[in-house]
Amino acid sequence: DVYIAHDTWFLYRGMLRIQKKYIFPWHITAQHTRPEDVVPGHTITMSSYAGKIVSWDNFYLTSAGLAITETSLVNDNAELWELVLPESGPFTFVNAAAATRLATSGLEWLRIIARENSGTCNSQILILDYKLFTPGRPIADGTLWIYEQLPGMTRHEDISRALRDKRYWASYNIAYFEDIFAITEQLPKVEKYGDYYTYENCPRAKIFRRDHAKVSDMESMIALMRYNDYKNDPLSRCNCTPPFNPTYAIAPRFDLLDPNGDYDIIEMYPRAVGGIDVKVTNYTLFSSMEFVGVSGPTWDDQPPFQWSTSGFNDSHVGHPDKWQFGPVHHTWEPLRLEWRQQWESPSGASQPSRTVHVALLCAVLSTALLQYL
Repeated sequence: DVYIAHDTWFLYRGMLRIQKKYIFPWHITAQHTRPEDVVPGHTITMSSYAGKIVSWDNFYLTSAGLAITETSLVNDNAELWELVLPESGPFTFVNAAAATRLATSGLEWLRIIARENSGTCNSQILILDYKLFTPGRPIADGTLWIYEQLPGMTRHEDISRALRDKRYWASYNIAYFEDIFAITEQLPKVEKYGDYYTYENCPRAKIFRRDHAKVSDMESMIALMRYNDYKNDPLSRCNCTPPFNPTYAIAPRFDLLDPNGDYDIIEMYPRAVGGIDVKVTNYTLFSSMEFVGVSGPTWDDQPPFQWSTSGFNDSHVGHPDKWQFGPVHHTWEPLRLEWRQQWESPSGASQPSRTVHVALLCAVLSTALLQYL
């Protein structure tokens, strides 16, 4: 099986969420009017928010067989912003919406979006092509692509072999490509603050490297993506007072930072911010363009977040007071796709033995995991 999951890091006041399904049978051009000329991504499901026409988390499942998700990148190089001009191209969310509807493969998706890179969203994007995956067989080349973009600069690579060999892929708002990492001037942070800002050894990288093999099904995948046992996990310890950090976790909780603490990383102070959800799909769920979601900060090993006792005065109109919710699996009406047949086993057919591959990711900020089983 292949699981892909994503945690969103965001303001707690933005925790009212909506699962959306868009069906727009647009044609490639006005001259293409036959039914077979409908755009490949005519149907899209996603996690989203009220009033947003896009996911905003950048978690998309498409009728073209693609699962797409993203983590944002930090740019500290002010000179790069000079490359963002009115004529640079459309805003990235518009560009991504077009690519998501037009592309039939990961490579095609990233080529479409790179063509009009406006530089208005610096990010690392993963595109997983479920059409190329067959249960019981190794991950094929072209199944998983990584794409990173900055103003005036893009990079991409087929990382299917890495997923095949390591069984997982992870991303945590830190650039994978060395030249992207260097030009965004992240090296001074590494020199000053250490591994927290490195791709290989930030806390989330270490936790995923240690724990990804624990994933064997949907329940364990959700548990890993909701993981935060910062007081007991040695990988959550820090050179600070107190000697552990609730943001050194897969599902961070900035609200649990000690207001009197002395931390070793900048911007470590209590606020209503953290991992506000998880979204997970796998081979079977993707065939119906469905995913499992959990809303709210993690409460597996920590107390549930509660507005009335939190001490925060952020606006939260329409919110429940206490965020203690379990997984939700919303089912849609069946899709009629030509490639859907490959998902359906003949009646009585034995299922192939399972191996797990995981892909991990983080976005705006966020965390995501791709696991291959």
